[in-house]
Amino acid sequence: MDGIEELQSLSVISKVNEMLKNYLEIDQSELAEFIIYLAKKSKDLDEFNQLLNENDANMSFDFINQLYRIIITLDPPKQMDEWDNIIKSNNDETNFPALSLKNNPNRKELLLPSPTVELSEWAKELINKENPNIKLQNYKSNKDRDNRDRDKHKHRDRRSLSRDHDRDRYRERDIDRDRYRERGRGRDRDRHRRSRSKDRYRERDSSRDLESDTVMEELEEEIDILNNKKRYINDIERWENQQLLKSGILTNEEKFKLKSELELQEEIQPEVTINLNPPNFLKGQTIRSGIVLSPIKLVAKPEGSLQRTITTSLQIQNELKSIHHTHNTTHSTHSNTHSSTHSTNTTHTTASTKRVYKNILEERKNLPIYKLREEIINEIINNQILIVIGETGSGKTTQIPQYLYESKFHYYNHFLSLISPVTVTGPSDSNGPGSKGISSTEDTSTTGPSTVTEGKGANSMPMECNTTNNTKDIEDIKGTNSKGPLGTVTKETPIEGCRVLDTVTEKKMIGITQPRRISCINIAKRVSDEMYCIIGNEVGYCIRFSDVTSDKTIIKYMTDGMLLREILHDPLLNNYITIMLDEAHERTIATDVLFSLLKETCMKRKDFRLIVTSATLESEKFSKYFFNSKIFKIPGRSFPVEIFHSKEQEFDYLETSLITILNIHLNEKPGDILLFLTGEEDIETGIKILEERLNKLKNMNIPKLLLFPVYSALPQDQQQQIFQPAPPGTRKCILATNIAEASITIDGILYVIDPGLCKIKSYNPKTGMESLIITPISQANARQRAGRAGRTAPGKCFRLYTEKTFHEEMLPTPIPEIQRVNLTNVVIILKSMGINDFLHFDFMDKPCNEMLIDALDILYHLGALDDEGLLTHLGRKMAQFPIDPTLSKILLYSIEMDCYNEIITIISMLSVQNIFYRPSDKREKADQSRRKFFQSEGDHLTYLYIYNQWSNNQFSNYYCYNNFLQYRALIKVQDIKKQLISIIDKYKFMKKKMKIDNLNKTERIQKCICSGFFHHSAKRDEDSYRTLLDEQKVYIHPSSSLFQRNPEYVLYHELILTSKEYMRDLTIIKSKWLLELAPTMFISNNNTFKHSNVKIKPLYNKFEKDQDYWRLSKRKL
Repeated sequence: MDGIEELQSLSVISKVNEMLKNYLEIDQSELAEFIIYLAKKSKDLDEFNQLLNENDANMSFDFINQLYRIIITLDPPKQMDEWDNIIKSNNDETNFPALSLKNNPNRKELLLPSPTVELSEWAKELINKENPNIKLQNYKSNKDRDNRDRDKHKHRDRRSLSRDHDRDRYRERDIDRDRYRERGRGRDRDRHRRSRSKDRYRERDSSRDLESDTVMEELEEEIDILNNKKRYINDIERWENQQLLKSGILTNEEKFKLKSELELQEEIQPEVTINLNPPNFLKGQTIRSGIVLSPIKLVAKPEGSLQRTITTSLQIQNELKSIHHTHNTTHSTHSNTHSSTHSTNTTHTTASTKRVYKNILEERKNLPIYKLREEIINEIINNQILIVIGETGSGKTTQIPQYLYESKFHYYNHFLSLISPVTVTGPSDSNGPGSKGISSTEDTSTTGPSTVTEGKGANSMPMECNTTNNTKDIEDIKGTNSKGPLGTVTKETPIEGCRVLDTVTEKKMIGITQPRRISCINIAKRVSDEMYCIIGNEVGYCIRFSDVTSDKTIIKYMTDGMLLREILHDPLLNNYITIMLDEAHERTIATDVLFSLLKETCMKRKDFRLIVTSATLESEKFSKYFFNSKIFKIPGRSFPVEIFHSKEQEFDYLETSLITILNIHLNEKPGDILLFLTGEEDIETGIKILEERLNKLKNMNIPKLLLFPVYSALPQDQQQQIFQPAPPGTRKCILATNIAEASITIDGILYVIDPGLCKIKSYNPKTGMESLIITPISQANARQRAGRAGRTAPGKCFRLYTEKTFHEEMLPTPIPEIQRVNLTNVVIILKSMGINDFLHFDFMDKPCNEMLIDALDILYHLGALDDEGLLTHLGRKMAQFPIDPTLSKILLYSIEMDCYNEIITIISMLSVQNIFYRPSDKREKADQSRRKFFQSEGDHLTYLYIYNQWSNNQFSNYYCYNNFLQYRALIKVQDIKKQLISIIDKYKFMKKKMKIDNLNKTERIQKCICSGFFHHSAKRDEDSYRTLLDEQKVYIHPSSSLFQRNPEYVLYHELILTSKEYMRDLTIIKSKWLLELAPTMFISNNNTFKHSNVKIKPLYNKFEKDQDYWRLSKRKL
């Protein structure tokens, strides 16, 4: 606003304020400004009058007319220019052209080389070094190794089959037994091993060298990584050291050490600033261009009682933490709980081995879905897309795939003979490549229309298996669909009532997606037990970094992210005959993208079936999205659940929850308890408090209460304990996150406690921070939680919030994940499939344009997109890795920098949730042990040092036990390393390495990390750090190796919000690397000056004769 406009504004405010004072005796300038705002907003006098009446302004029409005329005369509204008209038009195609680029799926110049099957020698060598006791000379993949092991059991009888199955189940227990045997052999052998660890490490490093460098040069670089004790000194410490040198009080030896320390100081860093020039395809669309969009509404009532409960509870918990930490009064009997639960686990597993196959069949028959077996098979045959609604525990996840398997859906020609006389409902024929469509004939005897047009659903023709002359129909359904690599050929026996065309049949798979890894593994193991087969044969599962399938696999459970990876390489999913999207109501980001991609697959493949299952009542929304497809409802168990609401809102949900557990345990009839909490910390705290209170009640001879935690980071063997029935005379209490809402089914629950809160992931594109925040659950989640209490008997649900809160402060359904998380991974996958038009992409719930633009901006600076917004060859490579694009860029750059083995280790360590074990009764010792691993360069080098030390100790479990490390987490790191190495070798990403003369390996590793995380850079401020992109104030996390070190420039892996905004997993960098690796994001500041060439001249004594009398160097010490 210039001077004239400001004078006009002040003049009209003064005039309107004077009129209000004269006519209404009101002297408020804020009210005058509000009236002026309404007048400028209105198109005419009538609209101005209407707006004032809506705001309860008791003014006469004449006075309103006079106000409007004076305001428009003294300060007329500004005429909108062309740009304002564009913004006001609210046309996304005009405002965001980067989101509406033309799709181009056939870019031949970006095609990667055909993947290889056999690993190269360098990959075999690296993988063999991960476990020296296993030779993998013919190694292809983990899957092939498992297949060879499973082939040994091919001709065994049932007793031997069961024994082998149990051996796999007890493998983790054998590992623990070996650990105690190793401890019993004495500590002398371990001391001897540690004394020789350095010699062994040198031998291993000499064989690791894949270049022409000498062994000594490689050894020096490795020792520089592991044993480098160089410490960066800040400005204050440097000045103090210089004064000590001048003081003359140091000995010659001390002077030599101090001078050598000063000589190792880092060079002066050039000043960097943000490059405000966006690429051509993002001009005027980024946040730095001034675009501000309204965020997605995560909470129905931000100032409601539940939000006050969250704030109050967090304050109380922080106070309790400080009290326990200060007075050292925490006493934990958690180990006793683990021992008791371990003994219970032994009893349960022993009993489970005695359970015969007939009992499993009886359990299957007792499921609600069993009576609908034939009906649901007919519906799947008659409908290409089917929506199945059924409560958790109805059997839809485990039984529908088995029904399809028993009906021989996986035999391709037999499946075609079933659907050939049926007019497929769902999408209309797309006439796209690979599909000729189904030629329909007019027949008045059929019920409902025989074709579907304009994307609208239709009733299906009845199933007729005894048909003739259907060869042409089957060929029409096949189209030009090619056979996938599964393609095993077997003889088939025709089933009764259906004629099979060919005796030679191709097998295809039945795929089922799950939103969580734990549910994927548990369900696959359950189905393999029901089918009496070894996991990995007919039934297998595939999660990230773990593929337990084989060529025999027909029923394949997988996470939705893994299916998204498969559809990236095969959009038509030629290896599958049916896909079942289970738990679709959870609306994960991968599931939402699969909705649209599988719709397109259904349009191109008529020989394909899609089943969408949900446990909530959003059936109409799903049906409308999928071409008004048919809805099939499975009735749940008919046990009623009595719901109790709090009379008043509780403000400490954890304390109230624990009191409710004790009241139920002491006063209610037998039955297990399920408490929903927000996260691991709440669960562990709750278990500790309950154990203390139960110990005080021992004299009352109350029944025993078994406590079990359930959260995603919990080891798998401990997660299995919740499925064990409680021994007679005891009660089981499970403290779980929202993973127990729908992903797992627990029998015996009669009481559910619902605080009404959960923890969700939320991404803020303005700050670039993705954090877990506590929010109120939705009404659908609340109903889902209450349903857990009525599975086996009438139950009760205790809601720790009022009924008014349920209706007013909870959203009807949860916010889809695609509207609140970082979208870089999804965008690069869609780009690699040739999808560039995101505005017209068929999302069920469209993500925010601001988040899509932010993802495009990040990918452009990473080098995955060019100036036109199209995928580059580097971006195509980055899309092949099942990790974040930032980590993919680091991995690919490390190949050029000749430090890929170290970077693969660091990425693998970052991919597991937690490698440190910190028991509540030994926290100080665990922290001391962790500090022993700290490296001066940062946390990423610390992770590398930890893994190398574990490798030097022969990957020992005993070493992990002594150093408070999670052994199973490090084993998982090994598996991730093997898969990343195989991907690099599979797509031939190895290339000639760059010659780096001026950087040692430590600096090369730091530079590689900077190549991907440059947008997570921060510079030291007075008492904190400032992020370079948005000047956000952040702090170093206390657990970091750089805590209280304060280097000038750092990179962080993630930001977490607790009491402050902390940076976690940091690495020291040089600012010149930002200019070299991210020239599109950072530029050099022209006003940069070198401190050594600038002499500070204060203004207050510029007339003094001696200008330098105030300097410290002029004073005598």
